[in-house]
Amino acid sequence: MNDLEIDPLKDLIEDDTLTEIHINGPGQVSVEYKGRIEQRISFFDSEAHLKLCLNNLCLRENALDSIDMPFGFIKLVNGSRISWSEEQGITLIEITKNRATELNFEMYKQWGVLNESIIKYLKEALNANLNILISGNLGSGKFSLLDVLTQNTYPSSHFAFISTDSLVLSSLKNCTYLQTNKNSNSEDIKMALNKISSVNSHLVMSTINEGAWHWIKKVNTLGLPSLSTILSDSPTQAIRRLISKCQEDVPQIPKEAILEQMSTAFDVVIQLDRYKCGQRKITMVAETEYLNNNLVLNELFKFENTGLNSNLGIEGVFKSTKLVSKKIQF
Repeated sequence: MNDLEIDPLKDLIEDDTLTEIHINGPGQVSVEYKGRIEQRISFFDSEAHLKLCLNNLCLRENALDSIDMPFGFIKLVNGSRISWSEEQGITLIEITKNRATELNFEMYKQWGVLNESIIKYLKEALNANLNILISGNLGSGKFSLLDVLTQNTYPSSHFAFISTDSLVLSSLKNCTYLQTNKNSNSEDIKMALNKISSVNSHLVMSTINEGAWHWIKKVNTLGLPSLSTILSDSPTQAIRRLISKCQEDVPQIPKEAILEQMSTAFDVVIQLDRYKCGQRKITMVAETEYLNNNLVLNELFKFENTGLNSNLGIEGVFKSTKLVSKKIQF
């Protein structure tokens, strides 16, 4: 197999202006450029051309066992991470570049993802060892925000990281990786969680899906602060999805008991959204409370969308609600 005359995948990987790349088949390519998601014209002629480019990548990186595989993961020498899978005959590729400068709260503020009040609250929440759940739609940047949050924990923290999608967090210096994969079932997650040792001081789950109940119970049993994400369009949808996943794991446990466990496993819920224009915003920060056999979300911050500006970007304001935090002094 020789180098291709036209290899768009290689060109995308070598483009230092891009921090993330998402390829959903030969006809759909989106990239993150200066904190904003943009659609790019695809230069892949066909699914066969895309697979050929992927195989050439495996060859260049000496990952010969991954050639022609329907899923896989490669970490480049420069720290960039490439994962792929195949769904219904379509190749899906996610590329996360190793940034020269790590993401941080100040960069997020400059990009309009959040404001100073939200930064202050999140830092206080991390200092108080609250359990934080990031909810967000596809491509909203949940994993990047997870990376930023871990940077703001104590320098001596040692993380146990459950990765359900072959991703790693560049900010984690002291970390035990307990890898699973996208097809992991509830028992796989349970076995990974059982490997957590006493050396760990923080728990991180890349994406909660299968084994949600085992994650919630482990967080509550160990009493260690946790950070996690879930794919969801809203906090209420995230709660419903978590309930559903827990009921799959333990159908005999009443819904109220699940909600009570969730209220302590997730102290804070952050909703992170990506708009059609590519901008990302934290649209809600709420604290959980178990009240009258239900899980209540007490909204502390919200983003009010007022429309599009002349550049077709989102206009709006971050607002603090009248509610006072019941978890921390803020």
